Amino acid sequence: MKVEKTLSQPTFITDFPSDISPLAKKMKDNKKRAQRFELYIAGSECGNAFSELNNPLEQYLRFKEEEQIRKKAKVKGMEYMPMDKDYIRALEYGLPPTGGMGIGISRITTILLNKQSIKEVIIFPSISKTEDIKVVAEMDKTLAKRFD
Repeated sequence: MKVEKTLSQPTFITDFPSDISPLAKKMKDNKKRAQRFELYIAGSECGNAFSELNNPLEQYLRFKEEEQIRKKAKVKGMEYMPMDKDYIRALEYGLPPTGGMGIGISRITTILLNKQSIKEVIIFPSISKTEDIKVVAEMDKTLAKRFD
């Protein structure tokens, strides 16, 4: 997003295009927009929330459209999720109106520790380095002070 780094205060970004939100319901008054928002703090995405699309036919059509776009694009190394037929089948059994928000602990930790990159606080071995372990130790001390 072009505006991410200009956001200093906690900000909710709304009115996402529905074509980049394949799992979200469309707005009732504007089908080109999704029922979705993201929370940004200090220029970094901290949370993503949306109303789950629970119509199996519409979900199938969106997945199919994404599949066709990827085939046409022919971009080498493009990251994408393949068609999830099991998910469509589960939707056919019924999904009540559902929504939620995912808040990334790693993103919040990045802000609390005033780090430039989320990679500085992620503790997964595949991307962690010795210096990352020092960051986690620093995080423990910082959080302990806040709760004392």
